[in-house]
Amino acid sequence: MGTSVNQGGIETHPAIPGIARELGERILAEGHTLPIITRLGEQSAELAASMIATAAAHESVVCRAGCSWCCYPPYVTTNAAEVTRIAAYLREALGPAELGTLIEQLRNRTTRIQAMNKEERAHAVLPCALLVDNCCSVHPVRPLACRGWVSSDVIACEASYESGWEHPVPNGRRHLGVTAGIRLGMRQALEAGGLEHEPIDLTAGLLIALSEPDSTDRWLAGEPVFAPARI
Repeated sequence: MGTSVNQGGIETHPAIPGIARELGERILAEGHTLPIITRLGEQSAELAASMIATAAAHESVVCRAGCSWCCYPPYVTTNAAEVTRIAAYLREALGPAELGTLIEQLRNRTTRIQAMNKEERAHAVLPCALLVDNCCSVHPVRPLACRGWVSSDVIACEASYESGWEHPVPNGRRHLGVTAGIRLGMRQALEAGGLEHEPIDLTAGLLIALSEPDSTDRWLAGEPVFAPARI
């Protein structure tokens, strides 16, 4: 995509947020309904895949199904649109008993993290509540943050996990840059549409979305439903 800007270990192009924002505003102009929010998530993910294929094809990626070393950090940064899409996916994929079990797992994980101090959180190694047999149970609708977090060295990933995230992971800087730019553009589009847009944690956000039946309708009406999950 032309000249990239190196910011904190990632490489991104200054045009990416604007492209993502334009896409988001065009979709949200059709209304604030769950199908439209789902389409916003789908097309933002498709935009990320397209840009990564163009701008980051040279980056080595060893990530494979069943490799889950990166699925244990205390937080995954996402937004209300992505959480709402994931919650809708889970409601269709899981039966009542399975959904109840997941909600309890989300609640337990959130409680454990909230009980930690800042230093403990920085080194916490906790399995994502969506991890099943070392695979992501929502992989088709996973957040952009997860899509952009790739590695060229599985041994380094394991070492980082074992050290409580002290050891660096050789991430794809352009993968990270593309997804970070699109996440920013999504948030800008949500803000322009009058919807809660602040970064939130995946676990805490999903707990709200799945345990409060009217959370989606309230959020689409402009209520800051996900404020307790903000990072």
